[in-house]
Amino acid sequence: MSLINLMNRVLGFQAAPDKPLISLVMLLDGPRQLDNEQVRVASSAAWARHYGSGEEGGVVVGEPPTYVVSSSNRSLVVTNQPMPYVKDMQRATRHVASDAVRRAFSKHKAFLSVDLLRPQNPEGKDFIECMGLLGKLTSQLVEDDCLVLISPHTNQMRLCGLALKDRLEGANPFDAFRETAVEPKEGETPPVALEAQRRWQEFLDAFRTRQPGQLFSVKVVVSDGKLKERIWIRVCNINGERIAGLIDSHPHRLELKQGDRVWATASEISDWMFVRQGSLVGGFSERVIASHQHG
Repeated sequence: MSLINLMNRVLGFQAAPDKPLISLVMLLDGPRQLDNEQVRVASSAAWARHYGSGEEGGVVVGEPPTYVVSSSNRSLVVTNQPMPYVKDMQRATRHVASDAVRRAFSKHKAFLSVDLLRPQNPEGKDFIECMGLLGKLTSQLVEDDCLVLISPHTNQMRLCGLALKDRLEGANPFDAFRETAVEPKEGETPPVALEAQRRWQEFLDAFRTRQPGQLFSVKVVVSDGKLKERIWIRVCNINGERIAGLIDSHPHRLELKQGDRVWATASEISDWMFVRQGSLVGGFSERVIASHQHG
């Protein structure tokens, strides 16, 4: 059964979506066997809800290579393909700074993707809920054969590992791609910081008109009184040049932890990001790959 037929059957769509879906993609070291029952069990475990082929609670329908997981007005697509994710490995990884990620990427022979099918462009609280569903199901499907995790939506990739599953199960699974970096040498300004500063007003305008629950993050220098680290914080309030927020990723050097409240100034920002109508805005330092999905 084709994806279009599945969408028509389960969701009543008249045609396929007209824009790329928000997704998380696992690059595998070889083809994986995945059937309807395995997807049903993963979905039930991810969302603490019973999933079957028509029972109350949720439904999983499909056959290899595509399955639709649906409940209420939330639907995801799981696709298991025994082929490389991209046609041109070198082109897809030419902007990846990590040698380890490039090597792992070059070894993959199959991929498994989880796509948000409905709603297509979640905002505010809907975005948080949908990203949580996406991350939790992906976490259940991560196994030892997973080499690299890709977010085509935000142009990011990272190695799979033990910490990945925990990050995917957070409120925003794209936090799994966020890494901290030590403060650059004195007087050194990263090129992406110049772009973030130049477009800072764009962030301010969007923040002032934000929807309830909409996520806004900035990358700034944070200090614990001894050491400094450039790290992502989730913005709670902006008052002039002063920004208040919560640490949004795991510090490597600081005596602080994720979720601690911190303050920063606008002049210290080296990057920022938010989601608008299902698309990432900003995230200049996080865009490390070009999207060259297999056709």
